[in-house]
Amino acid sequence: MKTALVTGGSSGIGRSTAAALKNAGFAVYEFSRRNVPQYGIKHISVDVTDENAVQKAVGEILSEAGKLLRQQSGDFLVLLRTGQ
Repeated sequence: MKTALVTGGSSGIGRSTAAALKNAGFAVYEFSRRNVPQYGIKHISVDVTDENAVQKAVGEILSEAGKLLRQQSGDFLVLLRTGQ
């Protein structure tokens, strides 16, 4: 399964991006400081200004999902798993 990680996924463009990726068949993880549940999207509470916290959380995702490809735009970040 393809896997995506979206930062800022609790509101705005990040939330819409997370939902669109889920609807496109991705397993979606979202980083934000507050948990605003979305069906089928795994929330991870992370302050993205804390590099150590981000590295730890990405490590957890990598152990579950495998390799990720980074794409960044504006105030949110999307990471997509490469391969099958």
